[in-house]
Amino acid sequence: MPTVVVDEYKGPGPQDLPRNRLKPKDYGRGLRLPDHITSFRMYHILVLVCLLLEVQLSAADGLQSTTATTLSNEPPIEIPCLPTIAIDPSSTPLAVMSQASSSISHSTSAPDLSPSNNNNNNDGQEDQAFPSQILPKMPKNFSWVVDGFLAALGFPNEPANMLYLVRHGIKYLISLTAEMAPSIKGFEDKLVWSQIKIKDFSPPTLEQVDEFLKVVEKARSENTGVAVHCLMGKGRTGCMLACYFVKEWELPAEDALRYVRELRPGSVQTRVQADVVRIFEKNFKGARGVT
Repeated sequence: MPTVVVDEYKGPGPQDLPRNRLKPKDYGRGLRLPDHITSFRMYHILVLVCLLLEVQLSAADGLQSTTATTLSNEPPIEIPCLPTIAIDPSSTPLAVMSQASSSISHSTSAPDLSPSNNNNNNDGQEDQAFPSQILPKMPKNFSWVVDGFLAALGFPNEPANMLYLVRHGIKYLISLTAEMAPSIKGFEDKLVWSQIKIKDFSPPTLEQVDEFLKVVEKARSENTGVAVHCLMGKGRTGCMLACYFVKEWELPAEDALRYVRELRPGSVQTRVQADVVRIFEKNFKGARGVT
Protein backbone atom coordinates (compact mmCIF):
# COMPACT_ATOMS: atom_id res chain seq x y z
CA MET A 1 0.00 0.00 0.00
CA PRO A 2 1.44 3.24 -1.09
CA THR A 3 2.21 5.92 1.44
CA VAL A 4 0.15 9.13 1.13
CA VAL A 5 2.16 12.22 1.75
CA VAL A 6 0.15 15.27 2.95
CA ASP A 7 1.58 18.64 2.24
CA GLU A 8 2.33 20.66 5.32
CA TYR A 9 0.21 23.82 5.72
CA LYS A 10 2.20 26.77 4.71
CA GLY A 11 -0.38 29.52 5.60
CA PRO A 12 0.12 32.23 8.15
CA GLY A 13 0.18 31.17 11.75
CA PRO A 14 -0.85 32.84 14.94
CA GLN A 15 2.51 34.39 15.17
CA ASP A 16 1.99 36.04 11.84
CA LEU A 17 -1.45 37.60 12.69
CA PRO A 18 -1.64 41.24 13.77
CA ARG A 19 -1.14 41.65 17.48
CA ASN A 20 -4.49 43.49 17.92
CA ARG A 21 -6.49 40.66 16.42
CA LEU A 22 -5.49 38.45 19.27
CA LYS A 23 -6.78 40.84 21.97
CA PRO A 24 -10.38 41.51 23.14
CA LYS A 25 -12.14 44.52 21.71
CA ASP A 26 -12.05 46.53 24.97
CA TYR A 27 -8.67 45.34 26.08
CA GLY A 28 -6.65 48.07 27.73
CA ARG A 29 -9.52 50.58 27.90
CA GLY A 30 -10.13 50.58 31.65
CA LEU A 31 -10.44 53.76 33.70
CA ARG A 32 -7.30 55.70 33.91
CA LEU A 33 -6.38 57.87 36.85
CA PRO A 34 -6.14 61.56 35.91
CA ASP A 35 -2.77 63.01 35.76
CA HIS A 36 -1.63 65.80 38.13
CA ILE A 37 -2.72 68.61 35.73
CA THR A 38 -6.29 67.31 35.47
CA SER A 39 -6.51 66.87 39.24
CA PHE A 40 -5.31 70.42 39.77
CA ARG A 41 -8.02 71.76 37.47
CA MET A 42 -10.77 69.71 39.11
CA TYR A 43 -9.71 70.97 42.53
CA HIS A 44 -9.96 74.60 41.44
CA ILE A 45 -13.39 73.98 39.88
CA LEU A 46 -14.69 72.54 43.15
CA VAL A 47 -13.26 75.46 45.10
CA LEU A 48 -14.94 77.92 42.70
CA VAL A 49 -18.32 76.17 43.03
CA CYS A 50 -18.08 76.27 46.83
CA LEU A 51 -17.24 79.97 46.75
CA LEU A 52 -20.24 80.73 44.51
CA LEU A 53 -22.62 78.81 46.82
CA GLU A 54 -21.26 80.65 49.85
CA VAL A 55 -21.74 84.03 48.15
CA GLN A 56 -25.35 83.20 47.26
CA LEU A 57 -26.19 82.05 50.79
CA SER A 58 -24.63 85.18 52.27
CA ALA A 59 -26.63 87.39 49.91
CA ALA A 60 -29.87 85.61 50.85
CA ASP A 61 -29.19 86.04 54.60
CA GLY A 62 -28.40 89.73 54.09
CA LEU A 63 -31.61 90.33 52.17
CA GLN A 64 -33.69 88.64 54.87
CA SER A 65 -32.10 90.66 57.66
CA THR A 66 -32.54 93.92 55.68
CA THR A 67 -36.24 93.18 55.12
CA ALA A 68 -36.78 92.40 58.79
CA THR A 69 -35.03 95.62 59.81
CA THR A 70 -37.10 97.68 57.36
CA LEU A 71 -40.36 96.20 58.60
CA SER A 72 -39.40 96.76 62.23
CA ASN A 73 -38.51 100.42 61.57
CA GLU A 74 -41.82 101.21 59.83
CA PRO A 75 -44.40 102.94 62.04
CA PRO A 76 -47.45 100.85 62.96
CA ILE A 77 -50.57 101.29 60.86
CA GLU A 78 -53.21 103.31 62.67
CA ILE A 79 -56.87 102.61 61.89
CA PRO A 80 -58.95 105.73 62.50
CA CYS A 81 -62.05 105.34 64.63
CA LEU A 82 -65.34 106.29 63.09
CA PRO A 83 -66.78 109.45 64.61
CA THR A 84 -69.93 109.30 66.63
CA ILE A 85 -72.86 110.47 64.55
CA ALA A 86 -75.11 113.14 65.95
CA ILE A 87 -78.20 114.66 64.47
CA ASP A 88 -78.02 118.20 63.20
CA PRO A 89 -81.37 119.77 64.12
CA SER A 90 -81.11 122.31 61.32
CA SER A 91 -80.80 119.66 58.62
CA THR A 92 -83.25 117.14 57.20
CA PRO A 93 -83.94 114.13 59.43
CA LEU A 94 -81.98 111.77 57.19
CA ALA A 95 -78.87 113.98 57.15
CA VAL A 96 -76.19 113.42 59.75
CA MET A 97 -72.98 115.17 60.60
CA SER A 98 -69.87 114.27 62.56
CA GLN A 99 -69.09 116.59 65.42
CA ALA A 100 -65.77 117.56 66.99
CA SER A 101 -64.37 115.25 69.61
CA SER A 102 -65.33 117.67 72.35
CA SER A 103 -69.00 117.37 71.45
CA ILE A 104 -69.06 113.63 70.84
CA SER A 105 -70.94 111.64 73.42
CA HIS A 106 -69.06 108.61 74.72
CA SER A 107 -71.75 107.47 77.10
CA THR A 108 -72.10 103.70 77.36
CA SER A 109 -75.24 103.73 79.44
CA ALA A 110 -78.65 102.85 78.05
CA PRO A 111 -80.00 105.67 75.86
CA ASP A 112 -82.88 107.77 77.03
CA LEU A 113 -85.60 107.23 74.46
CA SER A 114 -87.56 110.32 75.37
CA PRO A 115 -86.44 113.94 75.48
CA SER A 116 -86.41 115.94 78.65
CA ASN A 117 -88.95 118.59 79.46
CA ASN A 118 -86.77 121.54 78.50
CA ASN A 119 -88.28 124.26 76.37
CA ASN A 120 -87.43 124.69 72.69
CA ASN A 121 -84.51 126.93 71.84
CA ASN A 122 -85.31 129.71 69.40
CA ASP A 123 -81.77 130.87 68.69
CA GLY A 124 -81.08 128.19 66.07
CA GLN A 125 -78.64 126.28 68.26
CA GLU A 126 -78.84 122.58 68.92
CA ASP A 127 -81.78 121.70 71.08
CA GLN A 128 -80.48 119.83 74.11
CA ALA A 129 -83.97 118.49 74.82
CA PHE A 130 -83.56 115.79 72.18
CA PRO A 131 -81.40 112.77 72.96
CA SER A 132 -78.47 112.20 70.66
CA GLN A 133 -78.59 108.43 71.19
CA ILE A 134 -81.59 107.86 68.88
CA LEU A 135 -82.23 108.86 65.30
CA PRO A 136 -85.53 110.03 63.87
CA LYS A 137 -87.37 107.34 61.96
CA MET A 138 -89.98 108.07 59.31
CA PRO A 139 -93.38 106.62 60.27
CA LYS A 140 -94.94 104.16 57.88
CA ASN A 141 -96.88 105.67 54.96
CA PHE A 142 -95.70 109.16 55.84
CA SER A 143 -96.14 111.88 53.19
CA TRP A 144 -96.81 115.58 52.97
CA VAL A 145 -100.25 116.48 51.69
CA VAL A 146 -99.52 120.20 51.91
CA ASP A 147 -95.75 120.69 51.92
CA GLY A 148 -94.42 121.71 55.31
CA PHE A 149 -97.89 122.08 56.82
CA LEU A 150 -100.22 119.07 56.61
CA ALA A 151 -98.93 115.49 56.71
CA ALA A 152 -100.55 112.05 56.78
CA LEU A 153 -99.09 108.82 58.10
CA GLY A 154 -99.75 105.38 59.49
CA PHE A 155 -99.82 104.62 63.19
CA PRO A 156 -96.65 105.99 64.88
CA ASN A 157 -95.63 103.19 67.22
CA GLU A 158 -92.19 104.22 68.54
CA PRO A 159 -90.46 107.28 70.00
CA ALA A 160 -88.28 107.61 66.89
CA ASN A 161 -91.45 108.30 64.88
CA MET A 162 -92.41 111.09 67.25
CA LEU A 163 -88.92 112.54 67.02
CA TYR A 164 -89.23 112.48 63.23
CA LEU A 165 -92.45 114.48 63.37
CA VAL A 166 -90.98 117.04 65.74
CA ARG A 167 -87.86 117.39 63.60
CA HIS A 168 -90.09 118.22 60.65
CA GLY A 169 -91.80 121.05 62.47
CA ILE A 170 -95.00 119.19 63.33
CA LYS A 171 -96.58 120.35 66.55
CA TYR A 172 -100.15 118.99 66.32
CA LEU A 173 -100.83 115.26 66.03
CA ILE A 174 -104.38 114.02 65.40
CA SER A 175 -105.20 110.32 65.96
CA LEU A 176 -108.31 108.91 64.28
CA THR A 177 -107.97 105.42 65.79
CA ALA A 178 -110.58 104.17 68.22
CA GLU A 179 -108.84 100.84 68.88
CA MET A 180 -105.56 102.26 70.25
CA ALA A 181 -103.65 105.48 70.85
CA PRO A 182 -99.98 106.30 70.31
CA SER A 183 -97.69 107.06 73.21
CA ILE A 184 -96.23 110.56 73.32
CA LYS A 185 -94.39 110.02 76.59
CA GLY A 186 -91.48 112.40 76.75
CA PHE A 187 -92.89 114.56 73.95
CA GLU A 188 -95.68 116.22 75.91
CA ASP A 189 -94.08 119.64 75.52
CA LYS A 190 -93.28 119.05 71.84
CA LEU A 191 -96.55 117.66 70.51
CA VAL A 192 -100.14 118.70 71.05
CA TRP A 193 -102.05 115.44 70.72
CA SER A 194 -105.77 115.01 70.15
CA GLN A 195 -107.85 111.91 69.44
CA ILE A 196 -110.97 111.64 67.30
CA LYS A 197 -112.19 108.08 67.76
CA ILE A 198 -113.44 106.49 64.53
CA LYS A 199 -113.83 102.75 64.06
CA ASP A 200 -111.83 101.11 61.30
CA PHE A 201 -113.52 101.23 57.84
CA SER A 202 -116.17 103.52 59.31
CA PRO A 203 -116.89 107.09 58.22
CA PRO A 204 -116.50 110.08 60.54
CA THR A 205 -119.50 112.11 61.54
CA LEU A 206 -119.80 115.70 60.35
CA GLU A 207 -119.07 116.82 63.91
CA GLN A 208 -115.84 114.84 63.87
CA VAL A 209 -114.89 116.40 60.52
CA ASP A 210 -115.42 119.86 62.03
CA GLU A 211 -113.30 118.92 65.03
CA PHE A 212 -110.47 117.84 62.71
CA LEU A 213 -110.67 121.04 60.67
CA LYS A 214 -110.54 123.19 63.80
CA VAL A 215 -107.25 121.61 64.85
CA VAL A 216 -105.84 122.15 61.35
CA GLU A 217 -106.94 125.78 61.44
CA LYS A 218 -105.30 126.28 64.84
CA ALA A 219 -102.02 124.90 63.49
CA ARG A 220 -102.25 127.30 60.56
CA SER A 221 -102.79 130.25 62.86
CA GLU A 222 -99.63 129.30 64.76
CA ASN A 223 -97.69 128.74 61.54
CA THR A 224 -96.74 125.19 62.54
CA GLY A 225 -97.20 121.70 61.14
CA VAL A 226 -100.02 119.24 61.76
CA ALA A 227 -100.20 115.49 61.11
CA VAL A 228 -103.14 113.10 61.01
CA HIS A 229 -103.13 109.33 61.14
CA CYS A 230 -105.26 106.25 61.53
CA LEU A 231 -103.95 102.68 61.41
CA MET A 232 -102.54 102.71 57.89
CA GLY A 233 -103.17 106.36 57.02
CA LYS A 234 -105.57 105.63 54.16
CA GLY A 235 -109.25 105.09 54.94
CA ARG A 236 -110.21 107.39 57.79
CA THR A 237 -107.25 109.69 57.16
CA GLY A 238 -108.08 110.02 53.45
CA CYS A 239 -111.68 110.89 54.24
CA MET A 240 -110.61 113.76 56.51
CA LEU A 241 -108.10 115.04 53.97
CA ALA A 242 -110.73 115.09 51.21
CA CYS A 243 -113.02 117.17 53.44
CA TYR A 244 -110.11 119.55 54.06
CA PHE A 245 -109.68 120.11 50.31
CA VAL A 246 -113.41 120.69 49.91
CA LYS A 247 -113.28 123.45 52.51
CA GLU A 248 -109.88 125.07 51.98
CA TRP A 249 -109.50 124.67 48.21
CA GLU A 250 -113.24 124.66 47.45
CA LEU A 251 -112.89 121.52 45.36
CA PRO A 252 -115.94 119.47 44.40
CA ALA A 253 -116.20 116.28 46.42
CA GLU A 254 -115.33 114.06 43.45
CA ASP A 255 -112.24 116.14 42.62
CA ALA A 256 -111.17 116.13 46.25
CA LEU A 257 -111.49 112.35 46.44
CA ARG A 258 -109.58 111.91 43.17
CA TYR A 259 -106.82 114.25 44.33
CA VAL A 260 -106.37 112.51 47.70
CA ARG A 261 -106.18 109.12 45.98
CA GLU A 262 -103.51 110.45 43.62
CA LEU A 263 -101.47 111.78 46.51
CA ARG A 264 -101.95 108.69 48.65
CA PRO A 265 -103.07 105.62 46.69
CA GLY A 266 -105.64 103.51 48.49
CA SER A 267 -107.18 106.42 50.38
CA VAL A 268 -110.93 106.51 51.24
CA GLN A 269 -111.47 102.75 51.27
CA THR A 270 -115.25 102.44 51.61
CA ARG A 271 -118.27 103.91 49.89
CA VAL A 272 -119.68 105.29 53.16
CA GLN A 273 -116.44 107.20 53.72
CA ALA A 274 -116.72 108.75 50.24
CA ASP A 275 -120.37 109.60 50.91
CA VAL A 276 -119.34 111.63 53.97
CA VAL A 277 -117.17 113.80 51.72
CA ARG A 278 -120.11 114.40 49.36
CA ILE A 279 -122.43 115.23 52.26
CA PHE A 280 -119.84 117.59 53.71
CA GLU A 281 -119.58 119.39 50.37
CA LYS A 282 -123.32 120.01 50.28
CA ASN A 283 -123.42 121.27 53.85
CA PHE A 284 -120.39 123.48 53.29
CA LYS A 285 -121.90 125.02 50.15
CA GLY A 286 -125.22 125.47 51.94
CA ALA A 287 -123.49 127.27 54.82
CA ARG A 288 -121.89 129.63 52.29
CA GLY A 289 -125.14 130.15 50.41
CA VAL A 290 -123.87 128.31 47.32
CA THR A 291 -126.34 126.09 45.48
